Amino acid sequence: MDKKISKYNLTLRLAELQDADFICQLRVDPVLSKNISKTPGTLADQVRWLEEYKKREQIQAEYYFITEDLDGKKWGTTRIYNLGDDHFTLGSWVFLRDAPDRKSV
Repeated sequence: MDKKISKYNLTLRLAELQDADFICQLRVDPVLSKNISKTPGTLADQVRWLEEYKKREQIQAEYYFITEDLDGKKWGTTRIYNLGDDHFTLGSWVFLRDAPDRKSV
């Protein structure tokens, strides 16, 4: 399934296994990760988590997005889960410290 959302010169695209290093860097940053669930912080653990996530994505249970600009620079992540008919939960919202204003919108 190919899902992309583009607006305001940004693209949200589904996270892939090759994004594991970027995600891991965000999640182990002590400032960026203070409001998200803790992780062991290894690349191997992040790859395993993404492999399990891809199974949930296939059954449309959740979607984990990488936010990129038009040049393909990765700025952050966001995830939609606990999907229901009239609700969902937004989480894993983490962006690089130097992300320009509005990159996380």
